[in-house]
Amino acid sequence: MHNNKLILIYHMVFIYIFILVSFLAVGAITKKWIFSNISKAHQNTLLGTFLLSVVTAVVGTYKNLPALKIKTSEHYAYAIEYDKNYTENFLKSQYNSDYFTCSSPKNSSNNICRKIDKDRYDLNRVINHKGIGEMFLSRDPSEQTYQGLLTYQFPNDFPIIISVGGKKIDEENIRLDFKQPESVELLYEPANVNDKLFERTFKIREKKAFSISYTKKNNNVETYIGILYHPDALIPCKDINLEIYPESISNTKKDECKIPIAVTEIDLR
Repeated sequence: MHNNKLILIYHMVFIYIFILVSFLAVGAITKKWIFSNISKAHQNTLLGTFLLSVVTAVVGTYKNLPALKIKTSEHYAYAIEYDKNYTENFLKSQYNSDYFTCSSPKNSSNNICRKIDKDRYDLNRVINHKGIGEMFLSRDPSEQTYQGLLTYQFPNDFPIIISVGGKKIDEENIRLDFKQPESVELLYEPANVNDKLFERTFKIREKKAFSISYTKKNNNVETYIGILYHPDALIPCKDINLEIYPESISNTKKDECKIPIAVTEIDLR
């Protein structure tokens, strides 16, 4: 693959030389400026040089130069909103029968149930909020590939910055690949789930990599919708609304589906 910056230099050098030779030839033909006293022999030489440069440079050299690629920049508004059923679906997948055992009040005090309640609190902390941000992408029109950055933030949390790559599949579909580095997450935690006094703490958010397939919302706007699914957790498909989340169906386990985490939306500015 050619280096795009080097290709640009090739093109600029050619254009500079071509303009210079053209200036000399036009000056010689018209006998203007510094060429007013030029001899007929030199005039013919410059004219011949000009014609030769047109033939060799344009038809030969310039034709064989690699195509100049100009990348376009695209600015998107970004929004992420968690599925309202994600917390309970995720807890079911992680705790199995213990989840149903702990649904009874008489069992709520044992250690497993306390852990489930703690996980429920952590998950619900962002479930009821919407993350808002912006995404800046550089698109290569010839290969329809993307590179860029996404930044978004939930209320009362640190901004999240993620590197983005991907490809435009067609006019209706885009696939984006996200790489989220290790970062700090801000938490407001009670001493226990019934405590109303909150203490601010910090947690290390592990690095993650995931992909989302986006589909254009309709033909009239440049708005795309994509679903983020949990990479590992599965639950029975009967607990998932497959009309809303048809991609939940797992390719590896019969009657088990991937858990939808959130709906994300990108809107071209």
